[in-house]
Amino acid sequence: MKAIVRTQYGSPDELQFAEVPTPSPAGNEVLIKLCAASVNPVDLFALQGAPWNRIPGLRAKPKNTIIGCDIAGRVEAVGRNVEQFQAGDEVFGITGFEGKGFAEYVCASEEKLGRGSAPAARPGLACALASVCRHSIERVVDSRRWRG
Repeated sequence: MKAIVRTQYGSPDELQFAEVPTPSPAGNEVLIKLCAASVNPVDLFALQGAPWNRIPGLRAKPKNTIIGCDIAGRVEAVGRNVEQFQAGDEVFGITGFEGKGFAEYVCASEEKLGRGSAPAARPGLACALASVCRHSIERVVDSRRWRG
């Protein structure tokens, strides 16, 4: 499959197209053929190496070469423990900090996905919704921590 990869931390100039192996879903993962992926601040931080780049000598090269965490597409295959989705379902969601969303195919945990017709009809909207929902949930959780 084709993917946008990076071999080192830095600016968007470090990104390049490459042929990489297609992933296989683990027990609780879903293999998705992407129709859209969006770019958000997490992707920029990951591209630059944050927080690893703040401590000299900690991590010189990226652990994950493919970034991108907001995704939308169609389920191609499911892991043996997946209960919510099946091949052909349209989904949108996030991959988490591990990225891997800037590729033709991506595996994501079923807990990080939602079902809907938005990916095929409006893929950009699906990715934006995934990002907004994730950030909204994080804010609610953070506010509850501060209140005790």
